[in-house]
Amino acid sequence: MNTKVKFAVKQFFSFRPQRELSLSNRYISLAAIAVVLSQLADFGSTWLGFQYGASEGNGLMAQVIHSYGFGGFFAVKMLGAAFLVYITWRRKVAPWLVAGLYAAVVIWNLSLSYALNKAMESGLC
Repeated sequence: MNTKVKFAVKQFFSFRPQRELSLSNRYISLAAIAVVLSQLADFGSTWLGFQYGASEGNGLMAQVIHSYGFGGFFAVKMLGAAFLVYITWRRKVAPWLVAGLYAAVVIWNLSLSYALNKAMESGLC
């Protein structure tokens, strides 16, 4: 495997990644906001899905929702957002990968909510 690829993979999955100090404050702030917004969007789309009868696919988060409700789920999502911001802080690509991954999750949640809503309207559920 190419040494640059190995280095990039190792840095992405490291809890103590090498920070890029040359990144501007504006860039790192926008990246942190993108990570937090992705977590908020995941929370909102999950909540919406529950309104139409969906269930949480992540077993750990399903247990949090079952035990502590959506308030507990929100708290865990915000703690997770803080952790993800810390892990991706001053890294050029990592926060955008995280935000992109959660954007895909949000799209999935919204498509599932839409399908469940259509099924309810047509009397299938």
